[in-house]
Amino acid sequence: MIEAGDLARLRVAVTTTGALESRNAIGWTPLIKAVSEDRHEIVSFLVDAGADRGARDDLDLTALDHAVSDARSKAMIDRLTR
Repeated sequence: MIEAGDLARLRVAVTTTGALESRNAIGWTPLIKAVSEDRHEIVSFLVDAGADRGARDDLDLTALDHAVSDARSKAMIDRLTR
């Protein structure tokens, strides 16, 4: 869903299954995955939905850490810090 930028399907998954803080095999939450895929609209949706911006993956990195290390846009970094 996130890789494809499918916000509609993600919105359904988050609201019906509580997948907001689910983790993949390397500990990435949907927010970290959205940052890594450079999906601004999905990042905004997840932040607005209450995603834990302080959640850390298996390497002890947050979504903001990934945004900075992947040289994501200032707009995405700003969205993660407001």
